Amino acid sequence: MAIVNAENMTPAQLIQLVSQALVNHRQALNVLNELYKWTSGLSVADLTGAPIGMSATNANAILAAVADAHAEYLIHNTGQAPSTYPQVTGPYPYGASQTAVIGPS
Repeated sequence: MAIVNAENMTPAQLIQLVSQALVNHRQALNVLNELYKWTSGLSVADLTGAPIGMSATNANAILAAVADAHAEYLIHNTGQAPSTYPQVTGPYPYGASQTAVIGPS
């Protein structure tokens, strides 16, 4: 499925499409960062016990996924992953080019 058909779009429509996608991306990263603030204080036992009662497999998957999403948030905003993740040779804040298009949060 093609999202963009440049033959039928004006420059203003393309700018609006890109800008909205970037805003949505930034909002999703911010939501994941907030989830990380909560889940970083939880253990598998917290999620498998009452009142949540999820399986240990699902609890591990949720905690790992949110931690990795937080790493993406940090890479996006600072150019560096958390110290417990593989590091790049120098920071490159991926969000900088996007901020140039849609402005700061």
